[in-house]
Amino acid sequence: RQNQIYYNEISFRNILGFFPMYIRPLYSEYDNNTQAILSNIGYHVIYYNINSSNYLNDDPSLIQLLKDIIDI
Repeated sequence: RQNQIYYNEISFRNILGFFPMYIRPLYSEYDNNTQAILSNIGYHVIYYNINSSNYLNDDPSLIQLLKDIIDI
């Protein structure tokens, strides 16, 4: 698992010039070993709990609707 993370970091760095420090595990599922690996190399684990459907509200006139959906 750790090698997979490192390979992703290399790819991000090569493409973007940096790699993120936030990661969402696939399907937001992980075990204690994965959590330990991510923590040891400095990652912050994040999750999703809402599908804002923001891709449906990309017109400027619909931005407030998106804000209301995610309660900003």
